[in-house]
Amino acid sequence: MKHADFVVRGVVLDPQGLDTTEYPPQTTREHVQKGNVVAQVSNDIRVVACRDDVQWIVQIWYGGKWRSRHFCRRRDTLLRLCGDHPALRALPPWYPEGYR
Repeated sequence: MKHADFVVRGVVLDPQGLDTTEYPPQTTREHVQKGNVVAQVSNDIRVVACRDDVQWIVQIWYGGKWRSRHFCRRRDTLLRLCGDHPALRALPPWYPEGYR
């Protein structure tokens, strides 16, 4: 068999069909950079300011990393998605330019 026979969806397999990819060690929340966190709503939900400075992003902790789920420019949408949280109520009604 050729090497290409052991590549399935970008993962290199050994002749027995086992994944031989080197993966980084388990990621924990403490190892994840906080970045532009606007509000930590719960252990599993946070709101961050987008790095392009155009919107807020609601992220959930799933599968060992933060995953972006909702993208918002309005505070009322954040409150509807995340519930009533003091840090979210303190935000301006719209995502302003130059917020970060």
